[in-house]
Amino acid sequence: MKSMKAIRRLVLAVLAVCILFLVQAGCAEETRHSVTLSKDDIWLGFQKYEDLLSDKSVTDIFVEEGNEYYCSIDGVLFSKDRKWLVTYPSGRTEEEYTVPEGTEGINFDDPENLKVLKLPASF
Repeated sequence: MKSMKAIRRLVLAVLAVCILFLVQAGCAEETRHSVTLSKDDIWLGFQKYEDLLSDKSVTDIFVEEGNEYYCSIDGVLFSKDRKWLVTYPSGRTEEEYTVPEGTEGINFDDPENLKVLKLPASF
């Protein structure tokens, strides 16, 4: 009789640990990361560009020194001359973004967290 109670307690303990593990795994936050374009990335191929736009884990896009076509301003990808906002990372959590003065055009994929987009006079 005592061994049956011990087995029952052991089974309940194992079950509790399994449930705890499953709950923690389900609640784990999505891993967020930045992407760095190399100095040799002179043209973002369609697939690479689409991946950058749709990857909700990318919070920042940086550009390696020496890239002739792109630059990064606070983790947002711009053309080298800073006149074109190429892409705003989908994984950013800010609700407001101010487009820098001098920007004349944007390519935006409507990030879900962004509520306010402030445009400069140059736009």
